[in-house]
Amino acid sequence: MGVISLVNHSTKLTSTFTYRDQKLRTFLSKLGSDTLASMKFLFANGQLQYITNDSTAKTLGKTYFYYSGDVVIDSTFYSDSVATRLVSTRTVTYDGDRQPVIVQLKRWTNDSETGDVIVAENLAELTWDGGNVIHLTVSDLSAGEKTVTKDVEISYDGKYCIYMRNGEYLYTLALDDLYWLSKNNPVIFNNGSADEENVYQYNRLGYPSSYTTAAGVSFGMTYTQVR
Repeated sequence: MGVISLVNHSTKLTSTFTYRDQKLRTFLSKLGSDTLASMKFLFANGQLQYITNDSTAKTLGKTYFYYSGDVVIDSTFYSDSVATRLVSTRTVTYDGDRQPVIVQLKRWTNDSETGDVIVAENLAELTWDGGNVIHLTVSDLSAGEKTVTKDVEISYDGKYCIYMRNGEYLYTLALDDLYWLSKNNPVIFNNGSADEENVYQYNRLGYPSSYTTAAGVSFGMTYTQVR
């Protein structure tokens, strides 16, 4: 089963997904009538080749992938009638089980005098056990200094995760949320000082039909059979 709709009932942010050949094919994120992201995932011989992003008016973003062993580097460009410019680069390092253990995201600005300049750099470090991310650290990088913004240990239920075990979800999630790549659903978050808990309700197939965070934010989701 693949999630086709995930709704934040507090903010009304809605994410929708479609699938083909057991692969994620489209992702749409909307806040009311505003489209925040609209991605299409394009494959060849079962491998992700690039992503098109049509979320910006009159702008087409493409993500190109470069494979080197257990490292994948992708670069996102915005193109319009005037020019093509670099927007972001993402470097993903995988372990021997093809699980991402380091995700480094750089955002760029393009200046006619200075060229491409990094304006933000962030790093996520993931520790896996039994198919789940049990420790996630997210940091800001600046001038060679690393400032940790999130450091959490996570425990899980024994149920199917909202998201399938599909690597393309990595591009739909913020670095802070990469624990959703796990095979089960995150329940307890320990940041070293206090526990936070997600509370789930499940459908008859064992998938979450809704959940509520420790902050009282509720989510609802629906699924389809992925063929």
